[in-house]
Amino acid sequence: MEKSAGIPQPAPLIASHFLRDPAFIIYCVSTGLFSGSYRIPFSFLPDYAVRQLSSSKDQAAYLLSYLGIASFLGRLLGGVVGDRQRHRRFLVFLILIVLSGVSVVAMGFADSYTTLAVCSLGYGAASGGRVALNSIILADIFGLPALTQTFGLVCLVQGISIFFGTPVAGWLADLFGDYRTSFILFGTGMMCCSSVLTMIPVARRSTISGYGERKVSWILRILPCLVIPFLLGGAPTVKSLQTPVLKPNIIFIFADDMGWNDVGFHGYNEIRTPNIDRLASEGVILNGYYTQYMCTPSRSALMTGKYPIRTGLQHYVLRIAEPRGLPLTEKIMPQYLDEAGYKSHMIGKWHLGYSQKQMTPTLRGFESFFGYYTGQNDYFNYTPTAGVGAQGEYLAFDLWDNLQPARNSIGRYATELFTEKAVGIINSHDYKDPLFLYLSHLAPHYANAYDPVQAPQKYIDRFPGIANEGRRKYAATVSALDDSVGQVMDALKVKGVAGNTVIVFSSDNGGAGAEQGIEFGPPSTFASNWPLRGAKSSQWEGGLRTTAALWSPLLELKGRVSTELYHISDWLPTFIRLAGGSPIDNLDGYDIWDSISKGLPSPRKEILHQIDPVWGEYALRWNQYKLISGSHANAAGYRIDKWYDPEGGFHANYVVPNAPGALACADKKTAEIVACDAVAMPCLFDIEMDPCEYWNIAAERTDIVDYMMDLIRAFNETALPSNNLPQDPRAAAGLNNGLVQPWLE
Repeated sequence: MEKSAGIPQPAPLIASHFLRDPAFIIYCVSTGLFSGSYRIPFSFLPDYAVRQLSSSKDQAAYLLSYLGIASFLGRLLGGVVGDRQRHRRFLVFLILIVLSGVSVVAMGFADSYTTLAVCSLGYGAASGGRVALNSIILADIFGLPALTQTFGLVCLVQGISIFFGTPVAGWLADLFGDYRTSFILFGTGMMCCSSVLTMIPVARRSTISGYGERKVSWILRILPCLVIPFLLGGAPTVKSLQTPVLKPNIIFIFADDMGWNDVGFHGYNEIRTPNIDRLASEGVILNGYYTQYMCTPSRSALMTGKYPIRTGLQHYVLRIAEPRGLPLTEKIMPQYLDEAGYKSHMIGKWHLGYSQKQMTPTLRGFESFFGYYTGQNDYFNYTPTAGVGAQGEYLAFDLWDNLQPARNSIGRYATELFTEKAVGIINSHDYKDPLFLYLSHLAPHYANAYDPVQAPQKYIDRFPGIANEGRRKYAATVSALDDSVGQVMDALKVKGVAGNTVIVFSSDNGGAGAEQGIEFGPPSTFASNWPLRGAKSSQWEGGLRTTAALWSPLLELKGRVSTELYHISDWLPTFIRLAGGSPIDNLDGYDIWDSISKGLPSPRKEILHQIDPVWGEYALRWNQYKLISGSHANAAGYRIDKWYDPEGGFHANYVVPNAPGALACADKKTAEIVACDAVAMPCLFDIEMDPCEYWNIAAERTDIVDYMMDLIRAFNETALPSNNLPQDPRAAAGLNNGLVQPWLE
């Protein structure tokens, strides 16, 4: 029976036309998948383009709020589009939106300004076409000329998207504490809003084409968009309205006593280090980077940004049971970063004092600490043997999980254990707060007197071609360390935060080889600083010029070697700058980020290597010149001031031709070495021309010698005296439950 024309019929749902609206289906699916699956950056400012586009989280909600609201507004426009021609236009419009998004994602993976520029052109073309086509659609709907709608449309879509969408996404971020969660929820919410509009009953009327044109009350269309943040729980907070500040995660990986010649990128691949080499080749090799000559002085400079003469830690190292440490009056790196919103964690070697609990890491700014207090340890049983007393009275267990002894880790290989803890922190960290991870490895430092070089057999088996047993075992410890670097980098990438991370790899001083055993007695390890002169504990290049590289997608210039002058004290002001902090007065370190990232000259022109009246050693770098006065010798008169081949001999087949980080030194066999007796009189070297310190030019440039000695005297006027103290019997193992622990409470 035919329906009577005079009887009102129920209004159909827009949902009944869902399958007849392919543009809506394609847009909902593509927007949902695109929004929920990719991390979208938003800022294209030139000075910050690479940095912002590398963000995996902080800016994602911002652009999604724009695209999400844009999809909603698009649906509002699509709701009044009726004929096939308009549907085709709307479909093209949606495709252009997707292409815009794809261009943005591509920019997020850009590793050069050229790629960034090409992707930006694609984004601009797609966005321009989208705005123009949307203007035509809007003009067609309302019967107005297209060009008169262009600016109004831009203001409508972008204005509402930014000023409404951002607070909603920010509010969700406050609620869930995670931009990634808000990202997914907001994209889903926008799809739901569009679906709600699809379900609203409306009247129909025929068009000339015979295709249904839908007419919906504008109040009903806009209402879901207006009420959704309040239905979810409330209005945006003040915090939500603020644009997130991008702060990179910072990972500092410290090797202990690693030699210049113990990585492949310096031109000698006897020890294969593919992960460290990859970090270096993809980042910046720091060939003009210096530390202090031993562990404690270097670590104090790292943590404070000051030369060790400012803290009284310039002479030798802290010994077990020594009742002193880095002065508690010094504010250190994790405390500064905590003020900038970072969460700091430390793993491995501390070596800055433990006689008082207040000196230990968790009471000096670190959220957590898993490691050991002293300067040396066994890789398996965590019982240090250096300087434990004639009767072993200070022989005790030294591995801590925060303030509790970690005896359950006995038997675990230290390098693997520390790596496991580091990866665990990377995986579990809540990245709404940036991460500072200080991974201070034991490797490749010696283990103990009776078994100085320790590594599982699986690592030793990697080097059957190294005949010298000590060198082969040492290579195994370095190989395990290299695996650790690779695992940390992989964990950051899997977690999705590598794009906003800075990784620094550095040794704390030059390598320690057989010469250490000759001067200080056994044990010794088998590091190599070839072709540099000297080794750990000396003021020669082999003791101070150390292996270092920086990796980060935030670098503007990558894959290069920097020979600019840097010092370990520079990391503190550099990290504070990256964290958005204010410059600090009274530091010896400099902010070197622009120099490393952009290839600019270093702000540093000098380095005070040493002022040590106890050993009578004074050393200074000024521009290209280095001055050394004095050289420590043991009771037998032995000094670490020679050039030392790798243990087992130098083998030309391991030399890597044209290695990017190799030093250009003269051939020692044919070089006319100008002798230097630093004890008798100061020696002067032009390090840029003579990095291996063959030619003492003090006699030729007495003016430079006099000037640099004046600089040393000026530094000496402000130097604190070395405050080394004898071991305290109250720290004996028998009085402390067999533990290396604070005893002065």
